[in-house]
Amino acid sequence: MFETDDHVHLRSKEEATVTERVIIMFSALAMFTGTKGRTKCGGSTESQIRAAEIPPFRRSSSSQTRRAGPGKTLLVHGLGNKINCDKVFNMFCLYGNVTAVKILRKGQVLVELNDVEAAKRCVAHLHLLPMDQQKLKLKVKYSNLSYIRDQGKVIRLSDGTPAQKYYDTSKLNRFSYKAKFVNERRIIAPSKILQFFNTPLDINGSQIRRAVINALSCKDAVQSVTILPQKQPDAKFSTGLLEMKSVDLAAKAILLLNHMELESSRSKFPFLMKLCFSKWLEIQQKSGDSSALVFNATPRNTPWLFYRHEHRVSMMEYKVSRVTRATDEDWPWTLWDTRDRTMEAIDPEAETPEDTQYGPSTARTVS
Repeated sequence: MFETDDHVHLRSKEEATVTERVIIMFSALAMFTGTKGRTKCGGSTESQIRAAEIPPFRRSSSSQTRRAGPGKTLLVHGLGNKINCDKVFNMFCLYGNVTAVKILRKGQVLVELNDVEAAKRCVAHLHLLPMDQQKLKLKVKYSNLSYIRDQGKVIRLSDGTPAQKYYDTSKLNRFSYKAKFVNERRIIAPSKILQFFNTPLDINGSQIRRAVINALSCKDAVQSVTILPQKQPDAKFSTGLLEMKSVDLAAKAILLLNHMELESSRSKFPFLMKLCFSKWLEIQQKSGDSSALVFNATPRNTPWLFYRHEHRVSMMEYKVSRVTRATDEDWPWTLWDTRDRTMEAIDPEAETPEDTQYGPSTARTVS
């Protein structure tokens, strides 16, 4: 039996209708599956405090290229060939929440921030940062990619760490809306003085200095260590300053030692020392008063650096409770302790104290 044109046309319409229904059913099933996967991933617990190697839900590669204008993904040059994702995170988390890091070839790195404003802060503060005695400078530019796409299989670097990591749920990101993390938003331009915090109350300045010079392989990297007084009587952590020899050594110290573990005799759990650049640009004894320590925040005349910080205090003066000038393998350094109660003693086996002074500890602000 032969079919007429009307019969063929009617059957074609019915087949098209069935095809459309199948397509709609599969589309709905795909959307349901994708939503379920995202919910499960977003609600998963973090097995490690720093990052998760298993990526969260990411968009397809078809929408990876961003539009014109600044984006939240940065392309970084100048960090060297021995870099890994955690070291990159240590630097860029100072200016915004890092969501992903990917190590590329030839020393290039992709860094994805949580938003465009965080990416702008990174470019403003880290672009042209000296990394090797003014010879090598960090180059931070906006990438053509809107985000870092999941690479599928895990690629390992020479140190055994993954070449791509995600930090969406990392507790080490500092730009949280919770009140207790607000004080960690120290948006400060790079300088040779670092501030350390979240350290034990029985902190040992010699221990911190030794960790820095060993990591940098530079005996004279640290010029002084300052232990600051506690802001509150019931404080559970201590804070202080590391005066480095140069800005590039300070930047390297953040790359290598930010979130370093420090042991404490008062706790069975180690402390994660947090580092950031300090607003203070100069530390010196007050002229005519050896018991007073002056911090100066006057901007320097540095062509590559537009000094930015959230603090208006230009100078602060502390009364020092103890000053110790020591020599370690012919390299001098100074320990300034401004705490009311000194808890540390210089290690006599590694360092030789040359001059020790004591006095009351107070602070005075000059604006």
